[in-house]
Amino acid sequence: MKLYAISDLHLLSRVNREALEALPAYKEDWLIVAGDIGETLQLHRYALSLLTRRFAKVIWVPGNHDLWTLPSASSSEQHERGEAKYQQLVATCREYGVFTPEDPYAIWPGEHAPAMLVPLFLLYDYSFRPDDVPHERALAWAEETDIIC
Repeated sequence: MKLYAISDLHLLSRVNREALEALPAYKEDWLIVAGDIGETLQLHRYALSLLTRRFAKVIWVPGNHDLWTLPSASSSEQHERGEAKYQQLVATCREYGVFTPEDPYAIWPGEHAPAMLVPLFLLYDYSFRPDDVPHERALAWAEETDIIC
């Protein structure tokens, strides 16, 4: 039994979706999906439907692209933002039996010794900002420019 991790799937890209479809099955192994599946709930469902059929257990941690809301999202796609979108993604994970930061920690029964897997959702660091925005105004700047997650 092995523990794998993958991140930055960015499934808005057709090439990345094709690469995910070509991923072979590892039926005995676990997979950590460490963020950035894609920007829409549809992409999230697509990835989880493939990955949960190919791995014994899947653990998801959100990335910034998972939580973004695109202005061009189709009318059928919910335009949830912030915590509401996060909760929507967690609910989708639960539909597929995927562990999230909201679930009890998973115990991975690895070959050397069991290990507790702790998926963390650490929110955002707005210290990455333009030079003219003081640190104490970084969050307000993000809100004003509609880039707050």
